[in-house]
Amino acid sequence: MLYDISQKRKWDNQAFMEGALEDGMKKGLEQGIEKGLEQGKQQGSAETQLEIAKALKTEGLSLDLIAKTTGLSLQEIETL
Repeated sequence: MLYDISQKRKWDNQAFMEGALEDGMKKGLEQGIEKGLEQGKQQGSAETQLEIAKALKTEGLSLDLIAKTTGLSLQEIETL
């Protein structure tokens, strides 16, 4: 009987630890994804805005409109 109680505690502890590990890994993955997306926005936004501005300029849109749309300066757009 003591063996059964001891074995049950061992299994309960193991199940608890596995659940805690799974929860921790899930939270860590979510935080990693959020951080990666945030960094991607910061790093890629300038490049993306330049690409968009270049495409808009090629289509013949006014520089003022491109500046408003992309947030780039007129000087940056003119050099494209």
